[in-house]
Amino acid sequence: MEHSSLLSLSLLAASAAAGELCNPDDKKVLLQIKASFNNPELLASSQSTTDCCTDWYQVQCDQTTNRIISLTIDSMARSHP
Repeated sequence: MEHSSLLSLSLLAASAAAGELCNPDDKKVLLQIKASFNNPELLASSQSTTDCCTDWYQVQCDQTTNRIISLTIDSMARSHP
């Protein structure tokens, strides 16, 4: 029984990753933008393991295409140390 539970969890995690809405090219660019701002706390939700269309603050996706249509970067994120 323990093996089947582990297999179920693995399959569930794989299907969740495969069901990500965020376009991979958009996500790559967003992570590059975040890095260029020295990874500010304001953009803490922007991580490679999360879906940029559903989990990231400051990002809005088109509900049909799931492409990024808005990115808000406020003055706190723009300030460099």
